[in-house]
Amino acid sequence: MPSAIFWESFLNELLRLLPWFLLAGGMLCALSLTPLGRALTRFLQERHLPIEANAQRHQELESVRRELSEIHERLDFAERLLARLSPADTSSLHPLAGLPEPLDPQRHQTPV
Repeated sequence: MPSAIFWESFLNELLRLLPWFLLAGGMLCALSLTPLGRALTRFLQERHLPIEANAQRHQELESVRRELSEIHERLDFAERLLARLSPADTSSLHPLAGLPEPLDPQRHQTPV
């Protein structure tokens, strides 16, 4: 008799929770069709990549780090070079230096 009561209460609980499980399953299916769901799926799949793929990504990352370090050194060199120049020398480095003066609208009016 006690097992019959157990199964009856178990089925009652299961039927009470069934709509929630169906709703959650439907929401997961709908999420999987969105770009966010596809990105999440791709992330979960790539998490278990073979060791060779991880090694390749590690090499690419090291390559990018070396390039960034090289660019940082070049920037430091350019900053030190600019710091040594006098203010008179730096005026010629302005992007607009050497361009002709803008036209004065009062002096250059077209005849009507």
